[in-house]
Amino acid sequence: MLPPAGGERRPAVGRPVIFVGPLPPPAHGQAVSTSGLADRLAAAGLALAVFNVNGPSGPLGFLRRALRHASALPRILAGPDGALYLSLNANAGMALTALLAAAGRLRRRPVVIHHHTYGHIARPRRLMALLAAAAGSRALHLTICPAMSAALGAAYPAVRRTGALSNVGIVADDLLALQRPVRAGPPVLGHMSNLTETKGIGRVVETFRAARKAGLAARLVVAGPFAEPFARTMVEAAAAEFGPDFDYRGPVYGPGKAQFFADIDVFLFPSLYDNETQGIVNLEALAAGVPVLAHGLCCIPGDVGGSGGLVVPPDADFAEAAGVWLARWNPAGGAAAMARHRFRALLASHAGEVDALVAELAG
Repeated sequence: MLPPAGGERRPAVGRPVIFVGPLPPPAHGQAVSTSGLADRLAAAGLALAVFNVNGPSGPLGFLRRALRHASALPRILAGPDGALYLSLNANAGMALTALLAAAGRLRRRPVVIHHHTYGHIARPRRLMALLAAAAGSRALHLTICPAMSAALGAAYPAVRRTGALSNVGIVADDLLALQRPVRAGPPVLGHMSNLTETKGIGRVVETFRAARKAGLAARLVVAGPFAEPFARTMVEAAAAEFGPDFDYRGPVYGPGKAQFFADIDVFLFPSLYDNETQGIVNLEALAAGVPVLAHGLCCIPGDVGGSGGLVVPPDADFAEAAGVWLARWNPAGGAAAMARHRFRALLASHAGEVDALVAELAG
């Protein structure tokens, strides 16, 4: 468990790194990623002064987050020498990140800004341009993958230095050791996310409907919370239409998540969410030996590659493309081994990414 706002984590003697970002709870993707990164940096020997800026949504939540950001200012401006790590806020919250980045630049600290979403890259925003100017040309802008870094630099000329850090390091080790049965016949399809229309629950049901009708899929297993009424409606309709061939499990964690991946053969991730970068669930599926069929947003093409499953262009018909891939399904064809091999390759590259970030923060 990480310390609360302003807490110290010091496994080694050295200049502290001021570490500002959201930590669980609530356990959304950015908070989970930030917490995992803090653990890895501490394990690498960096002394972290952690400021947890997580909070609920809405105006009162923004005020709470603003106060937590403000609590880091005295440390940034008057604390011991050392680097400043900032997990970038989205939307109006970018102003809070810009304030802290400007303070770090004023104090001549090495500044690292970690980008977790893609929306401000796909559609450049004035606030992000101001943040890049405030941070200065020496700031390191960290993204999820090289493709995202290239897009960031193209969108914001003031961003001169970029690096990449995949979320692959936070995938639970037990998924790599997961033993999955080889099932005869058509595959079992699965989907897990915060269930929304843009994340693709409708396209998942459509894909299964077409594949089931063609004899290309046996069952569909869905996991995750309902993030909007549309998702609940889709799941309830699927349960009525498909009967025992449809299995909704709600939110799953730990052993429940491992069981989800043990019970499926192919993972569907037809997300068209504006801020989609990588999809940690895609990495989890690969680690478990489950090939991924996904729309090719941001870092997903580089993660899935040519051996981890199928990348579908965002403007293509996902159900149709998935059907062509599923028609070639062979339970003994090695898709599981190739998916897991792809994950191991990503993990090996990630070790170098972490080393580069540690060197940057250590100064």
